[in-house]
Amino acid sequence: MQGRIQHLRPKRNRDAENTEDYLTVILIPKFGDHFIGRWLMARMKRPFFRLNLDEIGSFVWAHCDGKTDVDEIGRKLEDRFGEKVKPVQGRLGLFFERLERSKSIIWC
Repeated sequence: MQGRIQHLRPKRNRDAENTEDYLTVILIPKFGDHFIGRWLMARMKRPFFRLNLDEIGSFVWAHCDGKTDVDEIGRKLEDRFGEKVKPVQGRLGLFFERLERSKSIIWC
């Protein structure tokens, strides 16, 4: 894992839903958190973008609790999924980059 994040602990910063097959869907507001955005969203039928996670992404999301660091999440991923997630460091780095960009996680 990249030296700058391996000991950081990601924490969920968005609401999410679980599908019938236990996958996660992160709900990302279409507008910001400012007054006008909240006002517009309250009047919309679908105020959120839906980021659908696969089985691996859903597993990582469940461990973004603000207590588990990136290294430990990587070890748990390898234990659970084995060769399917190799190289785990690269995959996790890209995944956390995407979550950070969408403000879906914060770092502790």
